[in-house]
Amino acid sequence: MNQDNNQISQKIIELLESNTPIILFVGKSYGDLSPILAKQPWSCIITSTTYEGFAYNFEIVDKRIPIPISNYEDMLDKVVLNQRELNVIYLHGKSSKSEEALSFREAQQQKLQAEKMVTLIPELLKGNFGSLVIVGYDPDIPDEVDISVLYNVILQMRKGSAFLFGASDSLQNSPFIRDLVQHNQLQAFADDLSNLMEDNEASKVFGDGYEISYSLLQDEDSDALYINKKRTTISYKSLLDTRGFVRLLSESEVGDTSYPPHMKIEYFYSFLKDSVRRPVWFGYENNFNLCRNFEPSLEKAVRSALSSGKETAEQKSILLVGQTSSSKTIALGALAYKIYREREYPVLFINNPDINLEQNSPNFVGLDMLLKKLEDLDAHKVLLIWDNSSSISQIQESRKLYTALINRGRRVVLVSTAYEQPESYYKSFITIKADINLHPEELDVLQDKIVDLCDISAEDFKRWVKQNNERNLLTLLYTFLYSHLHTEISQGLQQEIDWGMDKLYIRLTKQLSAEEGKYLSDIALALQNAGYTLSDLSEEDDSSDRNEKVFQGIQNFCNSVATSYQVKIPLPLSMALRCMNLPMDNRFSGVQNALLNVPFLQIISPELDGTGFDYLVAFRTPLEAEIYLESAGITQEKQIDYIVSMICELSSSGEYNKHSEAATIERLIRIIGPNCTYPEQKHRNYFYKPYYHRIIDALTHLRVNKRINEPRLICQEVAWLREVYGTSRSIGEFTVKERREKLQQAIDISRGTIENMENPRLSKINKVTKNNLIVESALSQLKLHDLRKENANLEIKEPSAIFDFREIFQQLNKVIASDPTNTYPYNALLRLFRAVYYSDTVTEENKIRYLSNVTSVIDEVESQGREVEDNEEYQENKAEILSFLSEEKYKKYYDDLLTKGSASGIHLKARKMLADAGIDYKKAIISIAQKAKAQEIVDFLKNNMVVAQNHAGCLYMLLSLTWLLYNEAPIFSGEEKQFTRMDVKQWREINRLCEMYEQQFLRGEEIPFNTPTMYYLLALSCAQLDNFQGSLNAFSKINETMFYTQIRTKVWHILCEKDGTPKKFKGTIDDRKYDPISKKGRIHIEKISDRRGVFFYGPNLHLIEIKGIRSDFEIGTSYMGFTAFRMLEERR
Repeated sequence: MNQDNNQISQKIIELLESNTPIILFVGKSYGDLSPILAKQPWSCIITSTTYEGFAYNFEIVDKRIPIPISNYEDMLDKVVLNQRELNVIYLHGKSSKSEEALSFREAQQQKLQAEKMVTLIPELLKGNFGSLVIVGYDPDIPDEVDISVLYNVILQMRKGSAFLFGASDSLQNSPFIRDLVQHNQLQAFADDLSNLMEDNEASKVFGDGYEISYSLLQDEDSDALYINKKRTTISYKSLLDTRGFVRLLSESEVGDTSYPPHMKIEYFYSFLKDSVRRPVWFGYENNFNLCRNFEPSLEKAVRSALSSGKETAEQKSILLVGQTSSSKTIALGALAYKIYREREYPVLFINNPDINLEQNSPNFVGLDMLLKKLEDLDAHKVLLIWDNSSSISQIQESRKLYTALINRGRRVVLVSTAYEQPESYYKSFITIKADINLHPEELDVLQDKIVDLCDISAEDFKRWVKQNNERNLLTLLYTFLYSHLHTEISQGLQQEIDWGMDKLYIRLTKQLSAEEGKYLSDIALALQNAGYTLSDLSEEDDSSDRNEKVFQGIQNFCNSVATSYQVKIPLPLSMALRCMNLPMDNRFSGVQNALLNVPFLQIISPELDGTGFDYLVAFRTPLEAEIYLESAGITQEKQIDYIVSMICELSSSGEYNKHSEAATIERLIRIIGPNCTYPEQKHRNYFYKPYYHRIIDALTHLRVNKRINEPRLICQEVAWLREVYGTSRSIGEFTVKERREKLQQAIDISRGTIENMENPRLSKINKVTKNNLIVESALSQLKLHDLRKENANLEIKEPSAIFDFREIFQQLNKVIASDPTNTYPYNALLRLFRAVYYSDTVTEENKIRYLSNVTSVIDEVESQGREVEDNEEYQENKAEILSFLSEEKYKKYYDDLLTKGSASGIHLKARKMLADAGIDYKKAIISIAQKAKAQEIVDFLKNNMVVAQNHAGCLYMLLSLTWLLYNEAPIFSGEEKQFTRMDVKQWREINRLCEMYEQQFLRGEEIPFNTPTMYYLLALSCAQLDNFQGSLNAFSKINETMFYTQIRTKVWHILCEKDGTPKKFKGTIDDRKYDPISKKGRIHIEKISDRRGVFFYGPNLHLIEIKGIRSDFEIGTSYMGFTAFRMLEERR
């Protein structure tokens, strides 16, 4: 096992220079962590030590953000492989030296948990071909991981992916280590890893690679860009946190845009091939792109926003809307390059639609810091382009990003993209429509361009356009690309793919031939040396049968990848390779090199920010995948069969890999399924519809036969059952009895899964899934009710049974409470009430009571997020239900209920008075008459307070109207950092109403959906009255497990004097807790006795040095607590 230092060094260098994730395991015997080891780009740290300061080795050395993890559930839920925010996993928990030793029972429990945590290592590394490096391991030390446990862990890992350094002779001679080494599962060395790095200058070699992949960029290195017509520079350090997902248009980014004249066709071909995926700057400089008719409108909107003197908060962001292949990406690249060339405004370009830019995420913080740096370089505004139309919720994500940035004070103009949706989706945007079809004048320009660049005649061009009968730009260009320009492949894309498949086939069949090792290609040798056996194929005696299986496997692989990527979803490589019957326990280089030699495929590495675990495989472009499927005769039915196969073969081997594959399947079947919201894809899905039942059967097989109970896929199974068997258009395809059974099955599945998910430690993903299952269950009950009602006189002889609306109302209330910006549960609730309203089996009195409950929900839809109010379906449902209030037959009931002292009667009467006066207490009062009417309604509610205080809707209405009368503005205007104008007496009245609401409705089992908002308003009113302990108590009751929506983090109000100016507070900045990378810290405010201190974001303090005592801090409130600011009024 001993090797000379040079050989060992080469192994270290090979490992550290790879792009794959690396986990460092630090045993208890290692001692102090050396700086040279701490600064390497580890993707995760696992340690046996319990010293709580261990994690800060990594922060001190390279200013990374260590995130301690100390239990199995958090490891399973939160751990990602992330070089920027480094997870440090304490197997035996954290402790300080002063803490008492664990009892025997506690120590045994900790040991069992540590062993469970260690067993997760193979799953963390399986899909991304990562490696494990072990240092400081001595199994003889107490509380170290048992050697038999470590043996079983390494046994499950890919061969050649585990390395042990600093192994003593006794450890190397252990039967466990000897067995692992003998079978190439582990490479063990006596040398210390940090010494090897220093002695052999491995760290220097690694540093060069590290300079690209993480940090260690030299301070003096900088890039040049232009701002206000002047050339300026920005250090590469300022670009570190956005590296990999943001392109700053600069001299190095744009590069040399010239080309040799004799290579004009080759450069044009390269531009056509690549510009649909990413900006290709030399193409725009050389006028290779076709300027579409919509581009001048887009440019005008952008220039207007850039030059506007308005504050950014008053501007809308810009949305480019169009179908797939409407050349949105090319147009955005052209826009970015044109603005860059004018040298006035900095330009940032993001072409990753799935990048996580949620507020306070590492990517968002990095983007915010970069924008702030550009503003510090005197940029009046920055153009930010995000080509995100293929994201699942692109409109919502764009809105969230823009709102978050302007709330941080960034001077940014955002241009994003989206597929076509109903007009109501675009209310908060300036919308530019990208027409997919070419206009006659555009065809003329395209003809001139092709004739000039490609040396063909105008007659040939016209003949070619007529033959293709296409007016879609990208389709035209692609058929032209592969018919005329791709000189190496005369038969077009299909021939290129056939060639690539043949090449892969030859290499794999050579590997399986009897003459192993003779005349094999380099790649086949690599595959062979990596340990491929393909045992299921090699058992065939007949080589022709074996070869046929190999070719069939390659075809299945390509067809599966194409089926998925035509809708822009790459497949996890581990998942795709199963289509080819290649096992995963092999060295990655063999797989990667084999596939990299296939020209139409791309291998996508895991994100360095930890948002993904697996390598991904995809076609070169979605359009090529679509063209391939069509030319290969892969019908929609066959595509469904490939998806079914992927579902049935979903990995059941472990948590991390399974979740990655399950997420891919979920995205895929959502897009091709009956619930798809994209208009263009809906048209395509019509051809999938006859085979939808196969998807459902596959999901059922996965759950029942393979016992893979993945909640997100069960949710899809329920949704598909509801949509396929619950819609009237399915009547001709299935019998009423079959439809009824399937809908009941959907209800039973969802209920059973929800019961199994009653766990307060659910991950956020599973909380969302659980909520979706509750909504799906409710909608399935509605479908079953409708089915029974429609077919009451047919073969099902039973009455139209109504569901338990009261029970469903409570369930949906909890869902809405946890995420009040999600339109899904609102619409489900309103649709269910409509069924109740029109039902003959519900009494009129119950209908009135339910109407009161539902209108309370409508009244309490918060205006922090516009997603609900802007939703077209919600608006239609809301309008119909509010129309019930005006029906003559119910006006009598209001008065009767009022006479009887019914709270519902009081609420509906007051609601009717509001509607008649045109008052919406989510908007400011605009007239004296409205103010008088609002006061009249307040008096009416107070006069009936004995009864009204028992109705949540009445109390919330009274609170909202009282605030509106005092402050002349609603509680939530939709903007952050609102200033208030109320005196102490008025705040006491607000506080009294909040306390009354809390006592009446927030202490029982059935709590209202607006519970977080009521606790927030209670906390705010206490703070305004200087009762900060009461405020902290109220904040503590806003449970994150109950309320995890994005609006938690927004600062909605500023503590103000009665004249509307911010209150001033004295405090001390704790510079020890300030992180200069994330720019987050804590201030100890004298009046606020919170041991953690008050949170602040560095730039919001407007200080040169973040330290010291000051008396001019201002305090804002969010659902998470207090946040400190300075100079808010001056910068308002």
